[in-house]
Order: sequence, then C-alpha cells, then structure tokens
Amino acid sequence: IKTYLKFPKSLSALGGTHRQWKRDPQRPIAIEDVELPPYYPDTPFVRRDWANGLEQMELVDREVGEILKRLSEEGLANNTIVFFIGDHGRCHIRGKQFLYDGGIRIPMIMRWPGKVPPGEVSDDMVMSIDICATILEAAGIDAPVPLHGKNLLSEEVRNRQYVFAARDKMDETHDAMRAIRSADFKLIHNLMPDRAYCQYNQYKEGAYPVLAEMNVMHMRGELTGEQAAFFAPTKPELELYDLRTDPHEVHNVADDPKYANVREEMLRELKRWRRDVIQDKGVSDEFRALDVYPETLPAGSVDEWVHANADKYDYEKFGWPSWYPTRTFEQWESARKAWEPWVFRDVNSKMQRPGVTIRERQRNMKKKK
Repeated sequence: IKTYLKFPKSLSALGGTHRQWKRDPQRPIAIEDVELPPYYPDTPFVRRDWANGLEQMELVDREVGEILKRLSEEGLANNTIVFFIGDHGRCHIRGKQFLYDGGIRIPMIMRWPGKVPPGEVSDDMVMSIDICATILEAAGIDAPVPLHGKNLLSEEVRNRQYVFAARDKMDETHDAMRAIRSADFKLIHNLMPDRAYCQYNQYKEGAYPVLAEMNVMHMRGELTGEQAAFFAPTKPELELYDLRTDPHEVHNVADDPKYANVREEMLRELKRWRRDVIQDKGVSDEFRALDVYPETLPAGSVDEWVHANADKYDYEKFGWPSWYPTRTFEQWESARKAWEPWVFRDVNSKMQRPGVTIRERQRNMKKKK
C-alpha cells in the first residue's frame, strides 16, 4: 500500500462538522427548507441550528472536492481507492455518543474505478471496521491477525444479518450501552439504566445550542412525549425499534408482546457478540463511581461543581458525577439566551462561539489574549 499524496491535516481529517460550524455564504440554507426529526421541537432556534450544520457539511463537501480534483490533476484518480466516512454520527441530540442511528449510522462513500460503478447504492449491513479488510484484500495482503471486519464486496457482507455497536466512556461521562441492528430492527441494551441520557457532558453543554433550547422547553412542559423521553431521569433497560415504521427510533416496542420473539432473538445474538467477540466484562463498581460523590448536587450547576472540585476527585477514573438535571431552569434559560445570537448569526459573521461552560469561557479568554 503506497501513499502518493500528502495533504494538510485539515484535508485528511475534516473537522468542520465537529460543532465548530461555519456559515456558508455561497449556499446559505433557509430554515424553511430543513426537515427536522420528530424528536426535535419545531422552533426557529432548532431549525437554524440544524441548517447551520448542513451549511458546514456543504463546506466539507467542497474540501473533499479539492482532494478529488488533485487526484485527477496528478493522474492518480484511476488507481486510487477513496473512502469517505464519518468517525461517528451527527453532532446533535441523540446523535454522537448514542447508539441510535443518528449516532452510529455514518456516511460511507467508496470510489473504486473499475470495481464500484458510479452512483451505485448498497443496502448491505456494513461497519467501518470492514474498510481495513477491504483495503488489505485489494492490496493482496493477508491480515496478520484475525479481523472482525470483512471485505465490503464479499458475500459475507452481503449475507450479514446484524451489525453491533457499543458505548461506554465518552470524555468523562460514564454510561454503558450495547446495540444490535438488523435491516428492520434495532435493540439497545442500557447497562446503566439508572442514569439519565442527558447527564453532564462538558463538550455537549458547551457546544450544542439545542440542548439549552430543549431543556428550557422540557422544564416548561412544552415538549411532546417523543421529545421529552430523552430528558427523563432514567432509561429503560431495553429499547427495541421497528425501523420499518419508526426510522427515527422514538417508539420503544421492547415490552410489546407482538415483538417478543424479535426481542429475544436479538438479545441472544447481542449477548453472544458481547461474550465471544468483544469479551465484554460489563460495568464495574469503579465505572459506576459507587459511593464516590455526594448523592445529590450540593449547589449550582454540575459544570460549576466539577470545576470547583477538580482537585478532589479523579474524573478520569470515576467519570463526572451523574446528577440530573445538570442545571436549574434559570441557568438553562441563561445558556439559551447566550446561544441565540450565535445560532442566528449572519453568514459572514466572525462571531465567536459563546462560553456557556466554564471551559469554553476559559478558551475564549485565551483566544482574546
């Protein structure tokens, strides 16, 4: 396998969609033109944030175009395999860090001249780890160790029935989930159902404007049942979704007798994968941080408490406290107010992202210096 070109880091790993979203002056997107999933409330604030993310994707698309153009100009396009993927799902609520399709279903585009016809779409059950096996076989290299992934063009992938996913430590937010997906169903096993979906995560509270919008609406009782479920203080142990009729995964049918056989078969396959493939040891008491923190948040927001007590606790080991809610209604209202000018900024604006968390405020101070 040869590397023919050296690209700047910004072109080989495109980080724009990681919530440092820029507006697109060339092709701005009107909020009336976006379509929101049902787990989002339909407000101008949410629509503008969603549109801003799509505009950033347009900018990334042009960066990809620059790479492909250079391959062509240097005569390398016809003997180069190109993979374009995301390293995780979209940076939205119920996206990145979660096992819904918004978090684990990523773009995967392959250009292989003479092997993959342009415009062809595959419905195969594939995983990112299949890329390694595909490249090694294309290069005529035998894998030195057994691979979990398979050649994307193989019969094994065409006949694959399930793909799997897992989530544990995300930054210093501890939660444990396992998932199995078929073409028609998704089963999620929450190993720590006592924890809220929206327990404290420094990155998300400092980067996701809609988290403030929806927390305010939730505390006012303005969300639908589908939307409010993600802001519950606990989770169901099992979530089962019929993707044929519920592609947004908002109607949990795990307790519906009609789906009992599907649930048991998928749970059995998920347990087999955990045991035989990833050798899953479950969740330790240390990971749960049992008896480490006070039972309830002493005062202020979780963000404030975490920073004030950073020298007293090992967050790397025990994670951040799982207290929920993470802020008072007034604090979420204040955060939402800080986000609004940035969400609705002009396409040519150079406005800096607001410091909604202490870490973001510290970063902004350093930039000003």
